[in-house]
Amino acid sequence: SLTNSILVFYNYFEFSLRRASSKLNTITELSVDLKNSKGKSAGRVVLYAELQKEVKESDWVIDSNFKFGIFKVMEISAFGLKNTELIGKQDPYVVLSIGDWTEKTFTINEAGDDASWKFLPIQCDMDRQVLESSVLDVKVWDENSGRADALIGSGSVSLLSCGAQLDKVVELRVKLVDEKGQPSGRMVINCSLCSIEKEAELPATFENGLMHVKRISVIFNKQRNWFGSNGGGAGVLRLSCGDFAANVVVENNVGENFTLNYLDYKIPVDVKAIKVGLLGVEIISKQILQDKLLGVASIELKRAGSKLNNDVELIGELRTSANDSCGKIVIQVNLSPVAALSRPVLDLPPGFTVGMVT
Repeated sequence: SLTNSILVFYNYFEFSLRRASSKLNTITELSVDLKNSKGKSAGRVVLYAELQKEVKESDWVIDSNFKFGIFKVMEISAFGLKNTELIGKQDPYVVLSIGDWTEKTFTINEAGDDASWKFLPIQCDMDRQVLESSVLDVKVWDENSGRADALIGSGSVSLLSCGAQLDKVVELRVKLVDEKGQPSGRMVINCSLCSIEKEAELPATFENGLMHVKRISVIFNKQRNWFGSNGGGAGVLRLSCGDFAANVVVENNVGENFTLNYLDYKIPVDVKAIKVGLLGVEIISKQILQDKLLGVASIELKRAGSKLNNDVELIGELRTSANDSCGKIVIQVNLSPVAALSRPVLDLPPGFTVGMVT
């Protein structure tokens, strides 16, 4: 609303792009001194720009060895979204689809015009035929209560650039339009098309290790508002694996979808645990009358052994006590081997069983 608001243009300025054009694919600093209407100094603006050669869709060449892979979406950012609310800010979520496959993000409450979804657990299988013939369709919706969700905007983008840059993070840019074909925002999708990793085999020398839990992201399917509202306080995220157990505190007011960074939980594991073991997760909200179980998950540890001493994301599906799917959890871990203690060589006489130290 512009009621009781004043919009003031302090200065008008222009940049020369000649300096940026001298070096392709290089970040260049462009600056201009500002002057007010009286010709006096009013400050300085610095713009960091990178001039890139335009790449057409026909320029992308898919790796000739690619047959099958996993398409992963890690982060989505939306800018300048058309406001569909008459009062207040909109609550956007994103729906992605490729052919028959569809996946949605969580909803960001009162995000307004700009929104960012990070640490997403979205992925799907993709073969060469789908990559060459399909596009990624994007729809942004405003979640409403008591009435139908409103479409903010939609768009589509080719996936060929992902196929030409296997195992690399690629930025896909999408222009959104509303139902009348009018511009309704833009979107940047950070994604990657990953070649299938071979079944990991632990080194023959691996006996025991420590699996370091470094980050946990929780994404519920629907708005829940358990933590810090509707009578809810802080919560607990319980981890269990074999004899290991730990309670990770979820602070008050983190919201229904949250990320816990800079964690330092070390889980002892052996060969059997990595090959067939599970990491158990329980998410509990502390309520005034009675604690509430929000979701549970059991995650295979097998993938943690695929890259020793490297960060790996373990993804699990959250389910309610009624076994209904309610979201996903992403746990970043790093598995490092622990050197076995070598037994000292004792040069004792034959038949020695017991003695005395003086």
